[in-house]
Amino acid sequence: GLSIAGIIILLFLYRAWILKDQNKKLQLEVLKRTKELRELNEHLEERIKAEVERAKQIEKQLYENEKLASLGEMIGNIAHQWRQPLSVISSISTGILAQVECGILDLSQENNYKDFKKNMENIYQTTQYLSKTIDDFRDLVKGDLILETFKIKNILENILNIEKLAFQNLDIELIQQIDKDITLTSYKNPIMQSLINILNNAKDILKNKSLDIKLILINIKTKQDQVHITIQDNGGGIPDDIIHKVFEPYFTTKHKSQGTGLGLSMVYNMITNTLNGKVSVINSSFYYHGKKYYGAKFHIIIPLKL
Repeated sequence: GLSIAGIIILLFLYRAWILKDQNKKLQLEVLKRTKELRELNEHLEERIKAEVERAKQIEKQLYENEKLASLGEMIGNIAHQWRQPLSVISSISTGILAQVECGILDLSQENNYKDFKKNMENIYQTTQYLSKTIDDFRDLVKGDLILETFKIKNILENILNIEKLAFQNLDIELIQQIDKDITLTSYKNPIMQSLINILNNAKDILKNKSLDIKLILINIKTKQDQVHITIQDNGGGIPDDIIHKVFEPYFTTKHKSQGTGLGLSMVYNMITNTLNGKVSVINSSFYYHGKKYYGAKFHIIIPLKL
């Protein structure tokens, strides 16, 4: 029979064989799990990429929607502004036509000639105004980034040419404190878009308030090699719990149907990324004609030369 030593050797060999078999199984299991993890990782990377791309597409779509919404609003403002000049042209031309048809337009008479000349000048000035509005609007819509040198007061004139009537209709008083000689070398379009966005934001706040006086204060000055623009309203300010969120994408205080909340986020991107500047907002008080008012104050800083 087997000796005890032989049995022990056999047990050792059996144990070694079992361990080897288990190790082999473990190795195969590790390889299988490693392969599964690698595949999972690859799928995860693909999914992350796909989700990031999807998020970018959604953001792009929302950005386009916001642009279209603000364009729609501006077209509304322009249409409103055009009614009065167009009615001037219409009434002058129909008046002259009536005189011609009745045979009473005698230009050899000095008074008639003076009136006729004045009317023609009026039509010319009015068409020039309409043409200027189109140019301002086209500059704004184009979105071209052309580095050019221009005066800040001209930018503001262009903006007010588009927006002025909308403010007048809401009885909003625009107070301008501007160093008119400030010259910038920068991108005109993002500056115009940013200012229009902030002004429209203030307009929307004031629109829903029942105040004795509605004010928007625009202050523009230079410090060293920078332009400081502040836009302040007397709408009571932005609530403390949300003031730090107003530049975040998709954040909005408006009802869902009124916007995606990209307005101020667009402003933030244009000023920080395109114009190499800074934008912030605080609630603060100011005095006007000896009276104290309180509201949101947006502060933009951009370099004089890009």
